[in-house]
Amino acid sequence: MRIATLLATLLGMLASAANADLNADFATCRRQILQIGSDPTVPDEQYCLGLSYAFALNHRKDRAKAVVWFRKAAERNHAGAQAVLGYLYERGMG
Repeated sequence: MRIATLLATLLGMLASAANADLNADFATCRRQILQIGSDPTVPDEQYCLGLSYAFALNHRKDRAKAVVWFRKAAERNHAGAQAVLGYLYERGMG
């Protein structure tokens, strides 16, 4: 399975589990990432940076960097990041 398809499936599962609209998640993350003075120590923003690297929202696509940011957010109890990491680890991609 191609990585883009796998990640899209994963985010679809997360969006459904959180009862959220995936497009709204991307839009929110883009705003947070582009915001001047955004704080990469905040779990929500760490998660968004992970999404950004996973889907090349504002960065070049880089799965290794995405995992780093998802891990940082997960360590600070971000449920979405924990779910993403679990999914990636289960498939040997984390």
